[in-house]
Amino acid sequence: MEASSRSIGVGVIGCGGMGRSHALAFKTDPRARIICVADTDRERAKALAEEVKAEEYTDDYRALLQNPKVDAVSIVTPNHLHAQMSIEAAEGGKHILCEKPMALTVKECDEMIASARRAGVVLAIGYVLRFFSVLQATKNLIVSDEAGAVKNISVIRWGGGLPRGWYREAEKLGGIVGVVCHEVDMLRWLAGEVKSVRLEADCLFGEVNYEDNIWMLFRFKSGAVGSLGWSLTSNIGIYEYAILGLKESLRVYPGKAGSLGLEGTSRGGNRF
Repeated sequence: MEASSRSIGVGVIGCGGMGRSHALAFKTDPRARIICVADTDRERAKALAEEVKAEEYTDDYRALLQNPKVDAVSIVTPNHLHAQMSIEAAEGGKHILCEKPMALTVKECDEMIASARRAGVVLAIGYVLRFFSVLQATKNLIVSDEAGAVKNISVIRWGGGLPRGWYREAEKLGGIVGVVCHEVDMLRWLAGEVKSVRLEADCLFGEVNYEDNIWMLFRFKSGAVGSLGWSLTSNIGIYEYAILGLKESLRVYPGKAGSLGLEGTSRGGNRF
């Protein structure tokens, strides 16, 4: 598609697998034109620039941020770099889409928000599950009161294989809690804000240097309760949500391709 005259000049910082996904998405969107991509691996930046027809590439993200043609940036780098890069982008007047998790500490998150507010730019975090059709359908059943208020919600996500590269390093990843932030975001989106949380976590198999299995228990401000179980080491792949509403019980399979992945039973019998 050809970029329109009102398209946004975009830069992508980080040209790995996820950075490539961001760039390919921008390439297909007529509202965006890719000005520059950046990566410490210059050859990788060059390859992606050629693939998406970016105007420029660089191994210095600060050069990208200084480019006046760049209106907005995607920050798709190891988690420990998110805060620094986002703050510098805001100070440069760039709108920001930052990959999840936002940062490694609450202090860093607060600094990112403050810098964006001072600069008057948009800061968005890539919580893409909110756009999955099956989870939007689930949200609509709750909001419309068809399912009723959420009273109990549980998420299990096991398997998927051990991480590679910098994902194996706790100081860059932030530990497994940095991995499960998608599911924590979904629990908040579906059940409301959290009042308290308890965590049991351990490195049970020792193949990474952080917790490889966790359970989290939640009490929501609404009075609902919830749980989240995550495992990097399970040989069985499980990814499902179970939701007990005041009127309906729902089971959701976000990873099921080709189907809605939504089941439900009312107190009076089969609902779906």
